[in-house]
This record gives sequence, structure tokens and C-alpha cells, in this order.
Amino acid sequence: MVEAVNEIARAESGRQVATVGKLEVRPNAPNVIPGLVRHTVDIRDLSPENVEKLGTVNRQARESDRFEQPDGTKYSPILNPHQSKII
Repeated sequence: MVEAVNEIARAESGRQVATVGKLEVRPNAPNVIPGLVRHTVDIRDLSPENVEKLGTVNRQARESDRFEQPDGTKYSPILNPHQSKII
């Protein structure tokens, strides 16, 4: 997912950026496959329209089968209480 966020931003022409700013991994222990990973996605551009467009592309990628794994791994966005909406 981290790499995909960057790929989505770079696929569009312009100066926009999209990054994963924070990872919270549980359990955060060596040699343990995490049962839960939370992360933030920051999309920035001078144009609010471009931010909205990249948010739409990001949402479509999440909803596709691109991140489905044979082991049952799921991607579920959670709204940050400091954020007005999921884009």
C-alpha cells in the first residue's frame, strides 16, 4: 500500500505528492506478522481539485482487488477524527 500511494500520485502530471506519513503496526515485534497496520495517507497539491482527484483515484484503488491477498488480508479505511472526510 505504501508504494501504491506514491505510484498513484506520480502517475498524474503535475507537482502533487502523496505519502504515507505514519505507520502503526500491531504487534510491533520482530519476526511477528502484524495482525493490524494503521497508516495515514497525505495528499498535497496547490489545487484542491487535484487533491480531490487523487483522493478519488486512491479510493478506487482501495476498493479494487489490487490489495486483496490470498491469506485474507483486508484493507479497511478508518476516518481520522481530525479529518473532515475520507478521500
